[in-house]
Amino acid sequence: MSSASPELIDRHRLVGKQVAELIELAAQHPLHAAEAARVSRWAVGKQLEHLLLSDRLILDRFDRLTDGREGPAPGGLTILGRVILRAGFIPRGRGKAPKAVKPAGRDAADIEAGLRRLAERLDDLTEQLPLLEEADWRLPHPYFGALNIGEWMRFMDVHHRHHLKIVRDIRRAAGV
Repeated sequence: MSSASPELIDRHRLVGKQVAELIELAAQHPLHAAEAARVSRWAVGKQLEHLLLSDRLILDRFDRLTDGREGPAPGGLTILGRVILRAGFIPRGRGKAPKAVKPAGRDAADIEAGLRRLAERLDDLTEQLPLLEEADWRLPHPYFGALNIGEWMRFMDVHHRHHLKIVRDIRRAAGV
């Protein structure tokens, strides 16, 4: 098996750095309650929980794919998927989170611990990157179509940046 492409390795590293930033935010437990309704209906803690749930779901799906419990999805990106991933931007207030990734209001310590486990799992995925890229297996996204590993890493990057910007705006509006 060959190694993963430099582009995929770079995307994977970037997502890892973003998860490290999420962990730093999650470790600030009082920050979880910060909210600003004019910015978002979700407080900071719910933003972090949403990212935890979303990323965990993505990594779970790739685990099931690589160990044969799930098969690859047919097809490719939808037009919306192409636009969002190419632009690298998710418009605020336009998308609706699928039920599986809607935050339930977990406590700050649980979110922090979950993000730390997520970082470990992301590190473990490093070994699977060449296989996932070479096989070009795709997994479905509810709005963007069937994404390959590179597109999923791009999605995670864009999705993290979207919510991190919301967190910064909440903190600014709430004065924390």
